[in-house]
Amino acid sequence: MDLPNVFVVDSANLSTGHGLLVLAAAEAAERGNSPECVLRMLEGAAPRVETSFVLNRLDYMRKGGRCSSVAALGANLLKLHPCIEVVGGKISVTRKYRGSMEKVVSDYIHDRLDHRTDLDKRRAFLVNTATPELLDIAREELRNCGVFDEIIETKAGCTVFCHCGPNTLGVMFLRSK
Repeated sequence: MDLPNVFVVDSANLSTGHGLLVLAAAEAAERGNSPECVLRMLEGAAPRVETSFVLNRLDYMRKGGRCSSVAALGANLLKLHPCIEVVGGKISVTRKYRGSMEKVVSDYIHDRLDHRTDLDKRRAFLVNTATPELLDIAREELRNCGVFDEIIETKAGCTVFCHCGPNTLGVMFLRSK
């Protein structure tokens, strides 16, 4: 069925990454842009969505067949916390942090944001399956960076929770270029 002014956009991302695009599209439409103009903007913005998470443990990745039992055991014993990112529509480990989750969350947020000149400062999503205490640390670190006009907190959906497990935190935002 062909519907006028209805377009399909593949975000090549998770649902919250798609949410960033939906909000950008709504703002563009409110400014009076045509549907075709909004579509072009979204097609250009989709590759600029940055989605990443830092995981507390690898148990759920192991259970889902995404890492071996030996890798999960080693990472858990050494207190390694992988950072996973969506790059080109695929999820991959891009960094490993070591230490307490409280320290890791702070390091992760600063690694994602410090010294960046390419950030769209309108908003970021703080996505989590975390305890209230860990979420407080992440929220405070993100606010203290002073980068974003708006920080939207959301619970991770079932896909992220099933693959990453409890005490997972993610920051999602758009790059400006």
